[in-house]
Order: sequence, then structure tokens, then C-alpha cells
Amino acid sequence: FITLKVWYTSGEEAFNSLMSNLFNGADMILLMYDITSLESFEHLDKWYNIAIEKKESYSKLCVIGNKSESEEGRKVSKELLTEYAKRKEIKLYDEISAITGKNINVLFCKIARELYNQIENCGLNYEENNIGGTSSSGDFNNSRTFQLIAQKSNNSKSYSC
Repeated sequence: FITLKVWYTSGEEAFNSLMSNLFNGADMILLMYDITSLESFEHLDKWYNIAIEKKESYSKLCVIGNKSESEEGRKVSKELLTEYAKRKEIKLYDEISAITGKNINVLFCKIARELYNQIENCGLNYEENNIGGTSSSGDFNNSRTFQLIAQKSNNSKSYSC
């Protein structure tokens, strides 16, 4: 099983003292920005640098643009996200909508697959037939839970959620 625990700090300065604890043991760190705010996108470098400094050597990064339902208010293009991810050598990046739920399950399936592949490539002995887990998202007082089930097909290396 893979369990995804998501801590959402909303970029609040009050959580800065917790950053080392939040990154301790994290296999994946998600950096999120608001596609309707260029300022939010420009702050990615700050959070990227903090993550690079405090993350574990094996930790991976993911960049997520939120508010994809607000196409008319878009200030950050998809191309800018792609360029940023490539420049920082970040493999996982996407856009989601926390309001409509668009791409959230897809994103968490991609993350679960990436983590599973990392486990498999390290030769660790985990259950072969399926992986799954839950992911909490939202602030500490108001969290939502998503259930992800991924199954390895018997005759290929592909996984489906």
C-alpha cells in the first residue's frame, strides 16, 4: 500500500518553522500556485529553493497550477508551467481545480504510480498485485479524503487507477 499524506500550508509564514518537519521523510513535495496570479507563480522559486534545501535526497518534486476552472482569469499559461518544470527538471506537473475536482484524481494517480515505480526500481518487496491509499487535502481543520486504487496489470508494466 502507498499512503499519500498531504499537508497544505497555503504559503502561510506561520508554517515556516514546521517546514523541516513537513519535508522530513517526504517522498514527494507538491509546489502549488494559482494560475490566475502571476505573483503566485513567481513565488514558486522561493518554495522550490526551500524544498531543495530541506527535502530528503530521494524526495521528488511536483508543480501544480490550481484554479484551472478559471480559464478567463488565467495569468499563467500552461506553456510557462511546462517551461518551469523542464528548467527545474521536475517530471510531474499539471493543472487542477480544487473547486471542481478536475484532474485531482489523475494527479494523485500519477503521484502514486511514480512512488510505486520508485519502490519497484529500488527492488523493495511490496505487494505485487495492487497498491492503494488515501490522500488528505485541505487545511488542518477541514480535510477531504480521496481514495486511490492502482492495479498492476498481469502482463505489463502499466498501472491504472
